[in-house]
Amino acid sequence: MSQQEIIIQMMQEYGHTGFHTGPVSENRIEQIEKSLIVELPESYKWFVRNYGYGGIEGVVIEGVAKTEVPTTVEATEDYRKYGLPKSYVVIQNLGEYMWCLDTGKIKNGECPVVNWSQVGGLGKLNYESFYSYLIDCFQESIDNLDDDDGI
Repeated sequence: MSQQEIIIQMMQEYGHTGFHTGPVSENRIEQIEKSLIVELPESYKWFVRNYGYGGIEGVVIEGVAKTEVPTTVEATEDYRKYGLPKSYVVIQNLGEYMWCLDTGKIKNGECPVVNWSQVGGLGKLNYESFYSYLIDCFQESIDNLDDDDGI
């Protein structure tokens, strides 16, 4: 099963525990790239193209919501004021830290996902691609949801 198929299956099985805004046009994805002056990885573009913004069970991926300015642009521009590197694109804001695409390291259409905080800068945890990050993040939430069902 491909990584895309795994994500689709997770979204179908657990979509009732979250939300997403729905598919968006290529123009909206290009708006992110132009606004932030970055090249987005293919895996993230696939997610945004198909789901827009959102996720499952508390996992909210920044992207394109029903607003004029994409949520990922708003979050990234906001944290750039506080030292977020220009090559980073915020994909999940967890308050204490952000998960970001490191678009400065894009290779073969993909880039790593790293965590960043205003206080500590770059953390140690990272993923090779957005797909691996998203699958791990979704799986952790699913496992927590399944654990809660047993209580």
